[in-house]
Amino acid sequence: MKAFINLAPGVVVESAGKRYVITSILSLDTVLVKDDETGKPQELYIKDVTPVSNLTQDEEDKQVDLSLIPEDDWNDASDWANRLKPLLSAPRRTIGMVDEIAKEAGVSRGTVYRKLKILEKSGKASSLVPQKSSGGKGRSRLVSEAEAIIRATIIDLTKGKEKHSLDEIYKVIKSKLERAKLDVPHFSTIKRRVKSIRKEKEAEQQAANQETGKRNIVYPGHFLGADFPLAVVQIDHTELDIILVDDVDGEAIGRPWITLAVDVFSRTVPGFYISLDPPGDISVGLCIAHAILLKDKWLAKYNINIAWPTWGVMSKIHADNAGEFHSMMLKRACKEYGIDLEWRPVKKPRYGAHIESLLGTFAERIHQLPGTTFSNPKERDKYDSEKHATMTIAALEEWFARYVAGIYHQELHSALLTSPIKQYEKGIFGTKDIPGRGLPYQVHDEDRLRLDLMPAVERTIQEYGVEIDYIHYYSGVLNKHINEKVEASNKKRKFIFKQDPRKISPIYFFDPDLNDYFKIPYRDTSQPPMSRWEYRKVRRRLESQGKEEIDEQLIFQTFKEMCEIVERSARENKSRRRDAQRRRLHQQIEEPKTADDGLRNLPEVNGADESEELPVIEPFDEMEYLT
Repeated sequence: MKAFINLAPGVVVESAGKRYVITSILSLDTVLVKDDETGKPQELYIKDVTPVSNLTQDEEDKQVDLSLIPEDDWNDASDWANRLKPLLSAPRRTIGMVDEIAKEAGVSRGTVYRKLKILEKSGKASSLVPQKSSGGKGRSRLVSEAEAIIRATIIDLTKGKEKHSLDEIYKVIKSKLERAKLDVPHFSTIKRRVKSIRKEKEAEQQAANQETGKRNIVYPGHFLGADFPLAVVQIDHTELDIILVDDVDGEAIGRPWITLAVDVFSRTVPGFYISLDPPGDISVGLCIAHAILLKDKWLAKYNINIAWPTWGVMSKIHADNAGEFHSMMLKRACKEYGIDLEWRPVKKPRYGAHIESLLGTFAERIHQLPGTTFSNPKERDKYDSEKHATMTIAALEEWFARYVAGIYHQELHSALLTSPIKQYEKGIFGTKDIPGRGLPYQVHDEDRLRLDLMPAVERTIQEYGVEIDYIHYYSGVLNKHINEKVEASNKKRKFIFKQDPRKISPIYFFDPDLNDYFKIPYRDTSQPPMSRWEYRKVRRRLESQGKEEIDEQLIFQTFKEMCEIVERSARENKSRRRDAQRRRLHQQIEEPKTADDGLRNLPEVNGADESEELPVIEPFDEMEYLT
């Protein structure tokens, strides 16, 4: 099933098993359609609309894990997605615009129209990956060792003032690969690599020019490019000025963090994420997912009957330079969904003024809640924040959602001279003077979106399954890939596994042959759930005890002992109450659905029983996020 729906007139969709054609957009929540068989008009809620399900195999969008796309193919697809983006967002397209792109790319007008049709249908950059050079089943024909040699050689021979011809570069690469007893690619492959790396250098130089103020000067009150809804979304974190209580005993557990997104054009809030965990990859990913997805199911969880119609794929995410905004998986996920990822220039605070202002606005409101710590000691005076604290993290999340949708979005904004939601509507539907952008792309496959935004690791698959940080995972779906080798090499093949840091089991295995994800639980399913935060505490405890030989059983035994300590002392110690609350929240997370949900009785690997002794794995290996 398609991951995207392009909600525009003429698009065929489904609702309750019937096909309809969209004829017009009525509001941010509804569309007017006609029955595909009878032609009868009907109004449908957008939340009830889905992509057409019974497509042929050729029509079905082929989903490939982003990490498996060869670099050259990915760069080519990204280039085309960037070229076509102005056509996707243009209120009116002209032949002149198409011809200009065709001339720039050195292709025919028909090629541009064909690629535009592909991108409009899928909404994903990966749909433009050239099939001819996919290397079979979505992976590169060059082994990783050869790729590393080729890239390092090209970078070395293209730096500095000395110029080397393509023939010279090819001869050096050929010599190195032959010495390493690796296959030598065709000359045209090296030519494409050189072109790709040169483009990377040009992009880096452009970014450097922008940071020094040579381009894109931003004036107070305006952000360059934020000319329509979701053109630019800023994201940032802050620790909120309020003490929360746990949901068992109502005891104080400390201050939470919020990751917040703001649409610069309308100042609406498309999404947020509140947690007791400090900011990281997962908080950024969940905030972006919340911003993109429809809010109806999420609001229903809290029985909130207020419209929150800001959803859809943004054109650009603007963030600061924190590490979580620079991970490779975030970069690739953003490119996959057609999102430009841009970082705030260092020491240029005006570039983040909109999100900073909004965080300040919300801070003032939070200072009115019980348990607030205010923003400085003078304001707090003799107010006992912990004594007056009454709100759990769930209560704060509900309060924040009601405030955003029911008050902030509806109030007059001093800079806009209208309310944020009215400004958003103007940008979507247009006015008599300015055309609207139309509804943004709607992501239908919510689980795939969350998985795409989840941290990843690479691992080989052994007879016992997969090992990450001494903990073993197994499912029958791994059997066919046990000890699989890289093509044209004796090296064992590495596969992509996704892991939610809040709950390290299950992990999510991407099967490159089936182009889908599968859940892989602990090999010993009797072991308790654990977060990466808890895992790190166990590791520190074992290291402080001087443990030299660490294995899975020791990890879980120590973890259970630490949990018992936390539970016994939770009433007397705030930090341990906070730990206990975080653990409860992590255990309650909703796991993304995968291809194997509902499957039973998967075949077991030969000899894999609880009594089997696992091989020794060394040395101790901290989880490696793909950054």
